[in-house]
Amino acid sequence: MDLIDVMLVDDDILAIEDLEDMIHWEDNGFNLVAHTTNPLIGIELFKKHQPQIVIVDIYMPIMDGVKFSKTILSLNSHVKIILLSSYRDFDYAKKAISIGLSNYLIKNEINETTLLAELSKLKNELIAENKSMRLLRRQRLQDTLNDNRHLEDDLEIIESE
Repeated sequence: MDLIDVMLVDDDILAIEDLEDMIHWEDNGFNLVAHTTNPLIGIELFKKHQPQIVIVDIYMPIMDGVKFSKTILSLNSHVKIILLSSYRDFDYAKKAISIGLSNYLIKNEINETTLLAELSKLKNELIAENKSMRLLRRQRLQDTLNDNRHLEDDLEIIESE
């Protein structure tokens, strides 16, 4: 199976480095395609790399994680976003849930096990969604082919009259 592309956005470079070093990304089916400390650059990197998962800090200068996430979701509604915070802020957690983010994690509670569990959950969701989309496309194609066959039958009837 292909690797799932992941992007990290946090105004603290040490937080990014901690996440990068926390797990063996490729060994676990993930590819870190980009990281940045600037959310505006993050939007451009998202457009360029189209990662399937974005991990973003909630408190950043220029643009907070919720506004960043809304922008990313407007570009691709299928992306999975994990919001990070150094604090337990339930107002932000509620905002995250209301805009459809995948999860809200507290930075000092993240370790190899919790990060891998969350990434694996999102990976499984992405696989299931991709499978559903392929089945839907196949069904639409089949419906189109069936409609064309009926159209051909109707044309034959008209031509024979």
